[in-house]
Amino acid sequence: MRPFVLIRGGGDLATGVVARLHRCGFAVLITELQEPRVVRRLVSVAQAVYSGQVQVEDLRARRVEDLEGAWKAMAEGWIPVLVDPEARALEQAPPAAL
Repeated sequence: MRPFVLIRGGGDLATGVVARLHRCGFAVLITELQEPRVVRRLVSVAQAVYSGQVQVEDLRARRVEDLEGAWKAMAEGWIPVLVDPEARALEQAPPAAL
């Protein structure tokens, strides 16, 4: 399994971090608020919360509803964006992913 990183928030600055980690081979999961507080939505993976999926340059992100959906999205090359304000997904991630 690839190294796992959970990032809280998918704004424009976080999107740059996500892009770098993803390109380096990390499995990245973004947790977001129900209504993300982002200024530049069109260049943020947080936009996936509103539109279901988004592409920022070569990075593709899509909203998922649970961790199972997140693992599937990662396997398909997507960055999963999970509405999870408390980042409870980290508690539910299997130990092998940590």
